[in-house]
Amino acid sequence: MTQVLEYSFRSGGFGIAIMEISMLLHTGLELVCRVPTAGHPLFDLKRIWQVPDSRMTIQLAENCGWHPASNDMIKAFSPYYMPERVSLFGQEYATGRTGRPCIGLAMHAYGLGDDRPIRLSPYHKFATREIYDQIVALCDRSGYDVVTVNQPGMSVEHKAFLLTEYCAALISYEGGAAHLAHTLSVPCIVLPWRYNGDGDTIEPGCQITQIAHSYHMDRRTYFPVTQEEIT
Repeated sequence: MTQVLEYSFRSGGFGIAIMEISMLLHTGLELVCRVPTAGHPLFDLKRIWQVPDSRMTIQLAENCGWHPASNDMIKAFSPYYMPERVSLFGQEYATGRTGRPCIGLAMHAYGLGDDRPIRLSPYHKFATREIYDQIVALCDRSGYDVVTVNQPGMSVEHKAFLLTEYCAALISYEGGAAHLAHTLSVPCIVLPWRYNGDGDTIEPGCQITQIAHSYHMDRRTYFPVTQEEIT
């Protein structure tokens, strides 16, 4: 008899959805996944990764509660789900190719600079305008164009397409774009957090940043201690 694992997802959080479904697929069990909204990213991930119904089905359940195992640390117990081929805009693409011409950049979701309140997402993770300018200049000197992958309104499929087809690597704050890149075998530089949850500046090596690193562990990821380190 096939073993079936039922699991309820939380309403938000692109990164946590990737971490949770990676762990669940790693079990090898048939999955019945419940999500609270029709726009949940799990629908996109299933289609892009080409996960068959025999492995995973998704049910819409508006009042579903989080599974008791749901926690940001869940990723520490399994590798990322990393398909060799993905489906994007009706075509199939191989992941993990070399020689791509661009560096992806996932920066503050509302643009560059410090002239906006730090409470705007991701208020505790974005770098300064100076750091972003230096990152872009470094990519240019190294012979790469830069594409951004976190504009407001950009679909999961669009992000996956840019990463798969164009990006030799991704430079990102700690968040969903980096998690997506891991699943597509795109190397990452994950910038350290700038603020803690109260909006106060944190010191390099702070425990909260080390915990965040554990979410992204794979052999293609580099964690600079300071934002200036990569420039």
